[in-house]
Amino acid sequence: MWAHGNAGPHYRIALTDPTHASAVVAADQFLTKLQVGLSRSAGGHEIFEAGWRHLVCLCLELKGYVRYEYDLSGFPNYEASAQRLDWILGRLTMRDAFPVASAMIVDRYGAEF
Repeated sequence: MWAHGNAGPHYRIALTDPTHASAVVAADQFLTKLQVGLSRSAGGHEIFEAGWRHLVCLCLELKGYVRYEYDLSGFPNYEASAQRLDWILGRLTMRDAFPVASAMIVDRYGAEF
C-alpha cells in the first residue's frame, strides 16, 4: 500500500508474508488501545499524536511483519523543535524520537502483538 500526505511525505508498506495480515491488524488494534497511556508515560511527545500511524508502522517493521519505506521530509515538525521524551529523560525531534520510541514499544510489548 502506498500513501501520500500533504506537503510531500509518502509511505509504502507491504506484508513480508501474506500470513502476517491478521497479526498486523491485531497489533494495530493492540497499540491503538495503548496510545494514550504510551503518550502520557513518554511525556506527551507529538509522535504519539501527529505521528501515530508512522510509529505503529515502525513497530510492525521491527516485529518483521512488514517492509516499510517512507520519506517524511515534508512532514510538519519532523526535524524542527525537540520535545520532551520522558522515556530517555531528554528532548528529541520527531525524526530522532520515532526510532527510540518504536524500539522501546517493541521491547516492552512486542511479545503481546
